[in-house]
Amino acid sequence: KKGITAFAVPTNTEGYVVSRLEDKLGIKASDTAALSFDEMFVPDDAVIGGLGMGYKIALSTLESGRIGIGAQSVGIAMEAVNRALEYARERKAFDMPIFELQAVQFRLVDAATRLEAARQMVLHAARLKNAGLPCIREACMAKLFASEVAET
Repeated sequence: KKGITAFAVPTNTEGYVVSRLEDKLGIKASDTAALSFDEMFVPDDAVIGGLGMGYKIALSTLESGRIGIGAQSVGIAMEAVNRALEYARERKAFDMPIFELQAVQFRLVDAATRLEAARQMVLHAARLKNAGLPCIREACMAKLFASEVAET
């Protein structure tokens, strides 16, 4: 943990090699790759946060990523709930929209409640992160719950 240092160098730096580019299903705007550094020189001004601070920086980045995934999951769930509501208002059974059936209303309100809980968890983690406060626990919880809400 203490021997890890973060740095940023141009991709055309001698010794910088993209070993393997991952083939992903989503988030195509950002590459995920295995990198190797073959006797690459790293100048002092390329170091981020100081020597030995890389582990802390990596954990901080994970917090942001987890919050981002939670937010994406909330967006997916929000669209699903909106479409379910729209469908329930249009679809008819027993000469009325299924939205008027209590069993359907229970399912829709449950989905909306879980969605709002996930949204609030993501917002809470994001507020902590924006305030510069530790939020690894909250970010993990938000990502987990929001992802589960998006799946159901």
